[in-house]
Amino acid sequence: MDKSDGISLSQIEQIGIIVQELEEAIGFCLYKPGWRFLFQVPEMIFFDCQDVGLLGTPAVSSSDIDTSVMYFKVEEIHSPDEALKDNGVRFVREPHLITRAKDNELWIDFFQNPYENLLTIMSEIPLTTEE
Repeated sequence: MDKSDGISLSQIEQIGIIVQELEEAIGFCLYKPGWRFLFQVPEMIFFDCQDVGLLGTPAVSSSDIDTSVMYFKVEEIHSPDEALKDNGVRFVREPHLITRAKDNELWIDFFQNPYENLLTIMSEIPLTTEE
């Protein structure tokens, strides 16, 4: 099996778990396993699990409950996106901004494997300061 032209999605940055209720998931994650809360944006919660992030996001339909999403870290979100498209990977939508922190922006892009499971590439793009 050949690698796809130098693209290797090998570093898992975070794992997304579909939840029914965000507030209930926050309580569970904080008080049961004791994961460190990072931040919340509309429809998503983020926790730190020993340098791998855990993301909670609500189910869109009842069939979503049994799924999880792996997020692979890439340095630049658009280059791998194009290279993977050239190799036949089907992306669900274009790369898009999830949140802006003090010093970076978090961008993600979803794609599917042949079984229609979601996978994601993500990139933290540093914010530049104008002088």
